[in-house]
Amino acid sequence: MEFKDILKELQTHIDTRMEEFSTLGKQCKKLQKEVYNLQDKMAKIFKSLEPVHPIIRDQHPDKNELFDALLVVEEEK
Repeated sequence: MEFKDILKELQTHIDTRMEEFSTLGKQCKKLQKEVYNLQDKMAKIFKSLEPVHPIIRDQHPDKNELFDALLVVEEEK
């Protein structure tokens, strides 16, 4: 096999893998948008419960880190 044939075969493999990479990238972008929308909805719900945050935090201490993150999401808007 000649060198140029090897390079052509290599390029074919590279192109195939990069197509797969691009497809996965598009899926990731779509999923990131969905996650952002869900986080936004969760943040709005939690923000609407602001007067009772201490009660919620006491009842769900395992979610305090999530609650803090959601408040940051809501503040960034």
